[in-house]
Amino acid sequence: MSVAISVDTPCGVVSVGPRNIFAQKRGDIAPCRTCPLDLTIEMQEHLNELSLERESKQKRKREMLEDMRRKKVRNNPPPPPPPPQEEVAGDVDAEERDLLDQAIKESLQTDEIEEKKSKTENYEFFQACPDSLQSYELEQKKASGGFKLLL
Repeated sequence: MSVAISVDTPCGVVSVGPRNIFAQKRGDIAPCRTCPLDLTIEMQEHLNELSLERESKQKRKREMLEDMRRKKVRNNPPPPPPPPQEEVAGDVDAEERDLLDQAIKESLQTDEIEEKKSKTENYEFFQACPDSLQSYELEQKKASGGFKLLL
């Protein structure tokens, strides 16, 4: 994404022509030699804090997803495998065996469908969360005047 950016510095306003967004390209920015060292250090500390905050959010999200997976496994153990035909068949005639096989197949199919449905619902929920959070953070930055972009 290219935008024209105007940056306020202690030495005055510096207009930077069309450039890539600064936050995405670390090595492409030349330091301002007239900017005081304490301001540079303060800015670096702020950027480090933002980076640590972002990492902690990602870590919390990973932990939450892992906890949900563990709870699901604990609450819903996998269905036991169908017993071998020899044990079930015993003295059962062919018609009863066919009905039993059909019931087992339907049960397994229903279980697979329900599992896929729950995965889809969880995916949609977690897909919506980051989008909502990102738009909220963008609104907060705009409200506080955190950045200025000249388009």
